[in-house]
Amino acid sequence: MYGEMMMKSKLPVGKFEYEGINISKTYLKKISLNKIKKSLIVKNLLSKEDRLTLLKLYESQSKIPVGTNGIVSSYKEGDKICSYRATLFSNNLAKQLFLKIKDIAPTFEGYDVVGINESFRFIDYLDEGILIPHYDEGYTNNRNETSLATIVIYIEQAEKGYTEFVKEYRNNHDYKDWDRMAQGEEIIEVAKTESGDCLIFPHRTLHQGSKTIGRKVIIRTDIMYRIKK
Repeated sequence: MYGEMMMKSKLPVGKFEYEGINISKTYLKKISLNKIKKSLIVKNLLSKEDRLTLLKLYESQSKIPVGTNGIVSSYKEGDKICSYRATLFSNNLAKQLFLKIKDIAPTFEGYDVVGINESFRFIDYLDEGILIPHYDEGYTNNRNETSLATIVIYIEQAEKGYTEFVKEYRNNHDYKDWDRMAQGEEIIEVAKTESGDCLIFPHRTLHQGSKTIGRKVIIRTDIMYRIKK
C-alpha cells in the first residue's frame, strides 16, 4: 500500500521514512492543565481518517519490543513486553503538524518556537502495558534547534492507560527514571485524553503511563526552539 511512496534508505530495524502523509484540517480546542506549567491538551489534532492512515503505516513496519522502562537497549529476551516501538521520519508530517500547533505551543524565555522534530516515535502499548515515571530528554539538530517540549499524539487511546504527571520526592535525582510506578498522592494530575488528541508539556516534567485496559498507540515527538537573536 505504501511501497511506492516510501523513501528508499537502509535504516535499522524499527525505523522507516515516509513523506506521503496529508493530514486533515480539524477544529482544535486547547485545554490547559491546571497543575502542570506550560502543559495542555489539544483536542481533535487528528481526524479519524488521519489516525487510521498512520496506524496502518505503523502496522506495516518492523517493530522493536520494549519493557517497563521504555528503553529499547534495556530490553532482554524473556523480559515482560509492555510496548512495541517503531520510528517514522517525515519532514512533511512535521511541517503540517507545526502549522496546526505553532500558535498554541508553550513559550520559553529567550527562545523562538520554530518547528516539530521530524522523528515520530510510535509506542504501541499492549493490554496492561505501563511506563514507569521518567523525564523526557531534549534533542538538538544540525540547525542549532533544540527541543524543549514533548508532544504525545494519541492514535488509539485505551480504556484508562492515561498519561499521569508525578510529584518528584527525590533530592539530587539528576532526572533519572523511577524504579516503580507512582501511586495515590504521588500523582499530581491525569491527562484525560481521547483518540485524536495530543498532549504537550515541557521535557523536564515527571510523568508515567498508567496501566492500560486494551491497546493504546501513541506517537511521541518534540517541539523545536531556537535561541533568539
